[in-house]
Amino acid sequence: MPAGPARKPPDQKGRVWIAVCFALAAAVRIGFVLAFPTIHGGDAAARLAHADTLVLGYQLPLPQLFVALGKAMSDDPLLVRLIFSLWGAVLASGLTALLAVGFGSRAALFGGLLFACDPLLVHYSIVPYQEPVAYGLLAWAFFLAAVGRVRLGSFLMAAACLCRYEAWLFLPVFVWFSGAPRIAALAGLPILGWMSWWQGLAPGGLYVLDIDAQANRLPRVAYLGGKLLEYETVFLPALAALAVLLAVRAGARGLLGVTAGLGLVIAIVVAFGHEYPPGSGAMSERLIHLPVLLCVGLSAAALDRIGGRSRPAFAACLALALVFGGRNIRFERALLRAAAKEPDLALSREVATTLEGQRSRLECVTVAAPSVDPALLRAYVSKVGASFGDVARARERAAELAGSSPDRDRIAAHLKARPGTVRAEPGCPLLVIVDDAQPAPGSATQIAEVSAGPRRARVLRIPR
Repeated sequence: MPAGPARKPPDQKGRVWIAVCFALAAAVRIGFVLAFPTIHGGDAAARLAHADTLVLGYQLPLPQLFVALGKAMSDDPLLVRLIFSLWGAVLASGLTALLAVGFGSRAALFGGLLFACDPLLVHYSIVPYQEPVAYGLLAWAFFLAAVGRVRLGSFLMAAACLCRYEAWLFLPVFVWFSGAPRIAALAGLPILGWMSWWQGLAPGGLYVLDIDAQANRLPRVAYLGGKLLEYETVFLPALAALAVLLAVRAGARGLLGVTAGLGLVIAIVVAFGHEYPPGSGAMSERLIHLPVLLCVGLSAAALDRIGGRSRPAFAACLALALVFGGRNIRFERALLRAAAKEPDLALSREVATTLEGQRSRLECVTVAAPSVDPALLRAYVSKVGASFGDVARARERAAELAGSSPDRDRIAAHLKARPGTVRAEPGCPLLVIVDDAQPAPGSATQIAEVSAGPRRARVLRIPR
């Protein structure tokens, strides 16, 4: 796209496909939320378990605000999941809107079908993650700037900068693209405010950029590339490559520029993103969000070019998009079925269900469970040191986290209860002991036992 808000808004067909994409994406995500109550993902569980905390670690605060809002309105985590499902629809429709304004309604049709059903985008928008909020705001910010609504676009860009650090990388491009740099530059105010408040990129004792010179970057590329193929198959990258070749032949400098720009951002994210577990050469699979968005957008552009040649070609491209969309839905369903059977998640879900039948609304629950792996805490401190961070504060944080438990967070995330109901401290009328983390008190009465694979939890009532 050329710089400046000079492009026309989508035509009527384009607007229809944007709305259809939003409705389809929302329906797909809400359907999965209702069908699969298991909450997958460590960060998602932590967000729900600590819904009364706005800033979690180094993470930017805006997505957590929607978690807090959902939990304030309902104890049931279902509402939070529905809110983030709608954010997933915002992301899919925003990307479709960009295709509509950049290529036309036919590209919006193909892109809308692919974005609405993409398994990665679905998987991380049916539980509370930052990506659908951050990239949804980012997509609509660029769309609004493209059609001349720079002030509103700048507001959304500023909001995106409070969601994920990757959004910061897009700010210079947004300022240039908007055609109104003085207005668009105001979107950077949240960045200045955040850095001024913390005197750096994040609170002391944490690190945002992995600048460890000893870390091997090449295994990251192989790992994330494998994840991309796992979610999208070889078909989507191949179609995206075809779009680039067609753009080279046609001299489509705008499309090539967008591809190169996104490629640069992806390279920065892979080079300086968090390696997890440290030393493994792996990263969170969520870091393939930008490659997926790029591949899907380019694939829609390729289908647009091919489908514009004739009616039979259009029908074939539409059938291909529908078939691939169906494959994506089946793939995501298989992922969620596997997550529901995974012992850690199944145990937490079933313990929460058991507790809901045993506790009154005001009763708290003590959960005794295995603590976080000390090796991970040591590796975290080492990474802070390698990134020239505050090592002393990192050690303090590690000591504070030494008694935390992923099982406790997962149980709290699944439980229909106010934040703070699930605790580590003794003194609650209900006690859950996971994998014999402690002996049962002699006065306690066991009221249930839950098993999932090799894992076991006992639910006990403590007499008052």
